[in-house]
Amino acid sequence: MNRRFSFVAFLLLLSLVAGCASQASAPDAGASVSSSAPAADSSEETPDETTQEEPAPSDAVRGVTGLYGEELLVPATVDTIISLAPSTTELLTDLGLSEKIVAVDTYSAADYADILPAGIPAFDMMNPDNEQIVALNADIVFTTGMSYAWGEDVFASAREAGVFIIDIESPSSLQEIIDSIVFIGDCAGERATAEEIAQEMEAFLSAVHTVMDTTDFEHRRTILFELSSPTPDYPMIYSVGPGSYIDEILSLTGGDNIASGADSPWPALDEEWAVAQDPEVILTTEDYIPDIVDVLLSLPGWEGVTAIQNGDVYLIDGNRINRPNHRVCGAILEIGLILYPGLFEDIADPFADEALPNAA
Repeated sequence: MNRRFSFVAFLLLLSLVAGCASQASAPDAGASVSSSAPAADSSEETPDETTQEEPAPSDAVRGVTGLYGEELLVPATVDTIISLAPSTTELLTDLGLSEKIVAVDTYSAADYADILPAGIPAFDMMNPDNEQIVALNADIVFTTGMSYAWGEDVFASAREAGVFIIDIESPSSLQEIIDSIVFIGDCAGERATAEEIAQEMEAFLSAVHTVMDTTDFEHRRTILFELSSPTPDYPMIYSVGPGSYIDEILSLTGGDNIASGADSPWPALDEEWAVAQDPEVILTTEDYIPDIVDVLLSLPGWEGVTAIQNGDVYLIDGNRINRPNHRVCGAILEIGLILYPGLFEDIADPFADEALPNAA
C-alpha cells in the first residue's frame, strides 16, 4: 500500500513538473544563467531573461550550448558529480563517469549500487540535505524538475553557498531525450561519448521509422498503458497521454493509445471508461505488485475486454521506459516485439550492455 501511494503521488508530481525548465547556476563571481523553454503557447509565466551579473574567471568555466540553444557556463573541469535523478545517473555511468559520482538520489542508490562507488551518500530528491551537498563540494550537481514539484527551490541554500547546480527538464519527446543526453554529457566533460550514444539512438529510431513507414497497417492495435491499475482504494487508472514521450513510443511502435485524446501527459482514466474502450493490449509497469499480470487478467468487470479474453496483458520493464535516457530504446523494442513481433525481429537494441561505449 505504501509503495502504491508513493507511486501515485509520483505521477501527480510528474503532471506538475511537465513544464519545468532546466537551469544552471554558477558559483563563481555570482554568475547566474538560466535555460528555459520558449514561452510561446505556454500558460506558464514568462521566465526572467538570462542574466549574468559578473563574468566568471575564464580558467574556471567553459561555455556549453543549453537545451534551447542558449549559451551557458559550466565548470571547466569536472572531477566530482552529484546525480539526483536515476535517468541521469544511468547515463553518467554509461559515459564512463561512475567513479566521479560522489552522491546520488535514493532511487539511483537502490538500483545502481553495483556500479556506483561504495558508500556514497544518497539524498531524497524532494527534500535533499543541502548542508551535506555543500560539504561534498562537488564540481557539478544534476537535478530533475521533480525536485521542484511543490513550487519551492529545495536547493536554494546550496545555490547560495556557491554549489553549481544544473536542473534538467523532464523530456516530453524522444528528441528531447536525445538533446538532454548530449547536454548532460557536454556539461560533464564527455560530449564526444554522449554524441556517440545520441547517434546510436538516432540510428535505432531511424530503423524503427523505416519499418513502420514501409508497413501497411490495416489496423493498429489499441493499447491501454497502465502506470497504476485500479483498486478499491485508487479506482482510477494512471496512464500516459499526449505530450509524453511514452505516448510517442506507443505510436511509433504501431499502437493506438486509448488515452491519446486526454488533456494531460499523465491522465487519470476512469475505470468504466477504459473498459468501454475495449483495448486489445494492456501494458503495465507495476512490477512491485506480485503476479500483476494475473491480477489484471482477473479484475472484475473486465471479462469482456479483448485484451483480457486473448491474454494480451504484459508486464514491461518500468525502469527502461520510465527513465528518459538512451535506454528507452530497449523499451521501444520490447513493446514493438509485443505488438508486431515479425516487424521488429531484425532490429537490435544498441544499448544492450555489451554494446555500450564504456560498458564494464
